[in-house]
Amino acid sequence: MKYSIFLLVLFTSFLNSQQINLIKEWKHEKELLGKLLYSVVDEQGDLMAFFDKEGLFLINDEKCSLISAFGEGPGEWSNVVRGICQYKNGVAMRELHGRVKLFIRNDSGYVFDKSIWVNSVSPAMLGKDLFYYNKRFIIIGMEMLKVEETDFRVNRLKVFEEESLKAQGSFINEQYKGPTSQYETTFFLVVDQKKLLAVKENDLLVYEIDLDNLKEERVVKLKIPEGYRRMPPDFYQFKQNQSNNQFVKNLEQWSTSYSAVTKAVIVKNKLVIQIRSFDQSDMKFAFLIYDIHNGYLLENIIKTNDILLGQHQNLLYCFKNGCPLLDDEADSLTISLFSFGEKQ
Repeated sequence: MKYSIFLLVLFTSFLNSQQINLIKEWKHEKELLGKLLYSVVDEQGDLMAFFDKEGLFLINDEKCSLISAFGEGPGEWSNVVRGICQYKNGVAMRELHGRVKLFIRNDSGYVFDKSIWVNSVSPAMLGKDLFYYNKRFIIIGMEMLKVEETDFRVNRLKVFEEESLKAQGSFINEQYKGPTSQYETTFFLVVDQKKLLAVKENDLLVYEIDLDNLKEERVVKLKIPEGYRRMPPDFYQFKQNQSNNQFVKNLEQWSTSYSAVTKAVIVKNKLVIQIRSFDQSDMKFAFLIYDIHNGYLLENIIKTNDILLGQHQNLLYCFKNGCPLLDDEADSLTISLFSFGEKQ
């Protein structure tokens, strides 16, 4: 499949006192083969994107370069990748079994620094993603607490201290009526004034966590917009003798047929959550703009066909027409950068 990267104006929308406008265009030629699984914008404003079957790429206005490919080398990945995140002046990439590869910035881009092991002991998290904040790694996934036929209890976040790599606490306890595949869902983590906000992928809930005191403070139910299609409660219920092909089909069905949260960022004290939308607008996604410090008031909704990848200094980074190999219309790798600011 052939991809090119360029930035294209998608929309201009006014959010009460805010506006969003295209400010830059990038274009590169690159053939990519896999689905976009993870993305993060680094401190320099470069996009780091991990594509299944292909690897970790650095993308900016001058180049699109491969940072880490599949292989057995020190800077390569040899197991399923389960998350990337910004790490100090670099980027961290976690593999399924608990190894985290650290890459540091240099003049030409990124170079491999070292590997560390986070959560490599039993009982391990079934990791889905990775986050770093204030000398702590946070694994997003599922830690089994109780496994019985009608009583299945788990934790969804686990915090590890960076220096010792010892577990410091677990958060978001969930209980199901039986075994579940909910470990395939995730949470999107953002920081607001030293408070960690965890946005649930398959429900419009925000968990507020005080990391300094390792305390879960409250759960906020966000206002649900028109066009929100909720996942059936039994969708991820464990099914006996389910084929791997059916499981993969279920994952794609969840990602494209219900209102999965695709990303959450904070821009100018606003919590910006993107979901799949199913109203009459014929747009794939909706940006939901919540005022964090005004009771999470839903201020506005912006419709778009582009999937949110991250933010940097009030810029929103988007991939045109959705996710490659998941959305058929995403047939060119198109990144659009938009400013988010006060209306002049």
